[in-house]
Amino acid sequence: MDRINKKMTIIAVLLLFILSLLGFTFYPWSSKESGQRDKLLSGYIEGTEVNISSKIPGKVEAILVQEGDRVEAGQVLVRLESRELIEQLNQAKAALAQAQYGALLAAETIEGQIAQAKASLEGAQAHLQALEKGPRSQEIAMTKAAVDQARASYENAKNNYERMEVLFENGAVPAKSRDDAKTMVESTEATYIQAREKLAMVEEGSRSEEIDGGKSKVAQAEAVYQMAIGNRHQLSLQNAVVEQARAALEAAQAMVDNTEIKAPQEGIIAYRMVEMGEMVIAGMTMMTIVNNDQVWVRSQVPEDLVTTLSIGQELPVYVAGVEEPFTGTLVWINASADFATRKATQDLGDFDVKTFAIKIQVDNSKGILKNGMTARVLLPEPL
Repeated sequence: MDRINKKMTIIAVLLLFILSLLGFTFYPWSSKESGQRDKLLSGYIEGTEVNISSKIPGKVEAILVQEGDRVEAGQVLVRLESRELIEQLNQAKAALAQAQYGALLAAETIEGQIAQAKASLEGAQAHLQALEKGPRSQEIAMTKAAVDQARASYENAKNNYERMEVLFENGAVPAKSRDDAKTMVESTEATYIQAREKLAMVEEGSRSEEIDGGKSKVAQAEAVYQMAIGNRHQLSLQNAVVEQARAALEAAQAMVDNTEIKAPQEGIIAYRMVEMGEMVIAGMTMMTIVNNDQVWVRSQVPEDLVTTLSIGQELPVYVAGVEEPFTGTLVWINASADFATRKATQDLGDFDVKTFAIKIQVDNSKGILKNGMTARVLLPEPL
């Protein structure tokens, strides 16, 4: 008899426990306040979770953080070996310096050629202009003065030679003195003749063939000048080489920079999936950072309740082990239905009841809520 009573007592306790659970589950449906009835929706906590990966393949040289460490944005988490990449970077720097020197040298050479060709052109143009204008009075006067000076030198030399001839015949001077005097006569005579010819040409003015020759020289100088200017296109080629070298340097620098894997955001290292000395490939997940300062509750709302919700609406959020609810703010309602939670029955009028995904933002500055925790959201529903 006692055994039967004991079994009945256990059964009664179990029934009370089950009824209490049912009462908790359906209480929101049955409670009424301010013309509304409530409903609890299940969901889970989401934080900002970022997988950390390398942009380049390489060998892990250093791991600077462990699971559970809090990191700041920009903090170095992992370093890959960079010796070969640094050598490539130094080569790229040298190549850029060489390209820049080549461009500078080419610019100096070409600009020097242009300046020289321009000066030659200006000289040819000035000479042609002088030919076309004819001799100036000052030039004629200077040429006449040169003729007078040459004539005087010639006459002095001739008189000196005549004296030397007499002295030589009398045995007063050697034959060399007479010969030197004769040579001086011949030299001064030639100079005198040249001066007279030049005077005649100056007084006559420029001949047409001289003007034509001047024009030809101007044309030649102009062609050389234009060719020198045309060589400037080589500068653009040199500059292109410089830009290519600069791009190669930037790429090499980026490769070296990418050997340091940094945190894109602040948070906590939730998982570490890499070891020292391990070879990693580009895109391989090495760590996971979770930021739980701001979390979201993701849940599903039946279509008969979704129209009662609005963005910015505050909703209470419950989690296990915390008595007081958190205040959440509805930040997103999916624009299209996801799936049916209740299939068509006679009671439903042969219609499925579908759900819409929602996200509720919750302040987690105290760090109580964890990624993946189960949460319940208390929703108001019109009668």
